[in-house]
Amino acid sequence: MAGCFPLFLQVACAGAFDCRVDNESLDPDWERITRLFMEEVDPYFRSVWLRFDESSRENIMQIARGKPARKKYVNTKLQRRGYLVELDNEMRIFSSAFKEFVLAETEKNGEKRGLLRKIFGARRFGNQ
Repeated sequence: MAGCFPLFLQVACAGAFDCRVDNESLDPDWERITRLFMEEVDPYFRSVWLRFDESSRENIMQIARGKPARKKYVNTKLQRRGYLVELDNEMRIFSSAFKEFVLAETEKNGEKRGLLRKIFGARRFGNQ
């Protein structure tokens, strides 16, 4: 959920602790914990996303979709900064929650492009 960034780990642990205090049953409410985590970290994820350059965003989107990144050299920078991790010779996004955030952003952007294509025509906005 949180990856290895201390802030995100702290938020995830705080959410789990709060849920445990509210409900002392043995089984944690992971759905609630995840929802609280996403509400808390959304502004941080958005800030990270907006600071990425276009190449970094493209690579992260490709990896989130389970496809190989187009610009391998960008992965080195993203891995060094902690946004990508290599597991079993495959690049993955540092956090399942950030992956979900990226997929949601990708979907939003796709919907916007589709609307612009309908309004202004496919030539102007590409056939992607």
